[in-house]
Amino acid sequence: MMITRKRRKRRKIGSKTLKRKRMTIMMWHSSCN
Repeated sequence: MMITRKRRKRRKIGSKTLKRKRMTIMMWHSSCN
């Protein structure tokens, strides 16, 4: 959660990449659980 908050400051630089990375992380978490 801390990483997401820190990356929120760079939302203007690449919000599309951020969203994609976040989706991948969510998928990874789902796969791990």
